[in-house]
Amino acid sequence: MTTPDINERYVLAQDGMSMYYLASVTSNYNWRGDAATAYANGEPMTKLNVSGWWGTTSAGPHEIVVHIPNMDVTVRWDLKDPEAESASFPRTLTPEQFRQSSQDTDVMYAMYSAVQEPAEPTILPVDGPWTILEDALLPPQDKTLPPWTASLPNALKHRPEYRHLFPGYLSGLREHLADRIKRMPNVQYCFNQDQVLKVYIRVPLEMPEQKWVTPVTLNRRRKPKPELREIKAERSFHLPVPDRVQGASHADALKNWDKQVEFWLDVVRSASAKACNHCHGHGYVWDGAEEYAPAVK
Repeated sequence: MTTPDINERYVLAQDGMSMYYLASVTSNYNWRGDAATAYANGEPMTKLNVSGWWGTTSAGPHEIVVHIPNMDVTVRWDLKDPEAESASFPRTLTPEQFRQSSQDTDVMYAMYSAVQEPAEPTILPVDGPWTILEDALLPPQDKTLPPWTASLPNALKHRPEYRHLFPGYLSGLREHLADRIKRMPNVQYCFNQDQVLKVYIRVPLEMPEQKWVTPVTLNRRRKPKPELREIKAERSFHLPVPDRVQGASHADALKNWDKQVEFWLDVVRSASAKACNHCHGHGYVWDGAEEYAPAVK
């Protein structure tokens, strides 16, 4: 079965009931989403105990429509005490009349009470295509892939064949990249520490140069002899690599994983470019600047 896109809808057919997952439709409406009602082919659906799921026992296919309630509408303002009616305080005011009269004083709120009527709901047709979960297949097991954690509805917690269809995340990106970076050319060390990757590299100069170096020896009986070594520039940097990679589905998260891996490896490749002979990788040239150095007294 092809892994669905994030905008596709899910329906679970089980025990004679079609259960539709509508959380993505109602989640943007806060409390109004919790008070929503759903209809299948014009008939009210049953709100299931599991958040976001609605069920119907009618025969499909279904046309699903969600009604989102709106705040009550104020149609007029009535004078609380009819005996207080006067030219200044009419018995009723329109919403616009009340708004203008109450701009300069709060007495209008003490004199009048709002009369409200229920507002028409926001009607949202929920288009397909619908993914029938009873046909979902368990994805191939591959132990080389990073661990996958899906945001699975409670109704499907014990149905592992559906986990790859729902949003979730892959974990272990930093550790994976640390292992890959350690094996890259010029990399001396790579530590996964303090939620970042600390990378240390030594790169050769564009034109090879050498210098005499006297090595340190712990054996006092043996006098160290100078050695000719290639000059290399040292660089260090921290990579803010996240440990988790999100995705609308398992397949989507794997695509994001590969993109992140390639991005961070490319950062290290760019940092491994050969160093300039003039500045030896420091970013500034000392030769010729001695005349500006402060004299030592």
